[in-house]
Amino acid sequence: MEDYRYTLRQSCFCAPSGRVRLEVREGDVASAGYVGRAGDRVPDSLCLSVNDLLARADDDVDRATVTWAAGSPAPSRISIDHDTNMSDDEVRWSISGFRVLDPVPSPILD
Repeated sequence: MEDYRYTLRQSCFCAPSGRVRLEVREGDVASAGYVGRAGDRVPDSLCLSVNDLLARADDDVDRATVTWAAGSPAPSRISIDHDTNMSDDEVRWSISGFRVLDPVPSPILD
């Protein structure tokens, strides 16, 4: 998956919060904006591609759960618990509105 758009919601005992609409082009986040909060800057910590999220679930964490909806090219939820012996360090990302986009055409060089 290189070109797609989706909405991300992060749930944790951390800031910031809210739904973020992201567009990913050639595997990198090309744009991000809060849903319903035009003009608010989205911090880099929420500018994550689906591959970034999956990599976090694959990091050195005590527990990770990735939930896929049937037939979807992206997970619907990713939950991680960095340390099962600690409280309030869990993070959950919900993914919705996932849509594959047509690739951006490469410029023709003369």
